Amino acid sequence: MTTTIRSNGSKFAGEQPDTIETLLQVLKDHPLDRSFEACGNFIQHEPITGNVRFFGNFVTVSHVFSIDSTEADVIQSLTLAIQANQRRKDYRAQRKPEARKR
Repeated sequence: MTTTIRSNGSKFAGEQPDTIETLLQVLKDHPLDRSFEACGNFIQHEPITGNVRFFGNFVTVSHVFSIDSTEADVIQSLTLAIQANQRRKDYRAQRKPEARKR
């Protein structure tokens, strides 16, 4: 089981990404950018490998994130935090994005 943080926070090349705990706090404090719903709704499951990718950014602060994990506790905590964020009034007030055409 592994977790790979590809990006987390607004960092310059070579800087260490923020921790998952930092992302969880940002998810509590700031609304996600709803436009990412059209790109997979912040969470993409890979059923064959069991990997889950979490990705997105926020409306009120730049804190881009892209995290891959097969660890059940990481998957659960990020999934619950993203779902809670999507229930926020300031998240729901954003215009719903149109579905992307493939």
